Amino acid sequence: MSLTFISKEHQESMEHAFNRAGIAGTVNRGIETPLYVLTSIYAFQNEKNLEKVFSFEGGYFNPDALQQFQLSTGENALFGLAINLYNGYVLDGVYLSPHQAMSWLSTEHREVYLTALNYRYR
Repeated sequence: MSLTFISKEHQESMEHAFNRAGIAGTVNRGIETPLYVLTSIYAFQNEKNLEKVFSFEGGYFNPDALQQFQLSTGENALFGLAINLYNGYVLDGVYLSPHQAMSWLSTEHREVYLTALNYRYR
């Protein structure tokens, strides 16, 4: 299965994150899928911002870091999805029912959402 990217920057950011996390060329869907989703959000294509939500050294995500960013409703949903795909954690105030998520997301991010679900659980 190939991943769908919303831009060249999304793909480059994800590949860089995979390399930095030491998971390039491996299969680690627990880390790959959240990083794929997060790097689709413009704010997290900036490495310094991504470092605030993902510890490259420790290999874990920090859901509390969401408070540091002013994201759109759809971007909040994607952030929540990424964290949920990592370890099942549900962020307060970020509802992930398929109806709500699909209503809030742009066309491109809907494709990211659906691709991430399919990739993580296949």
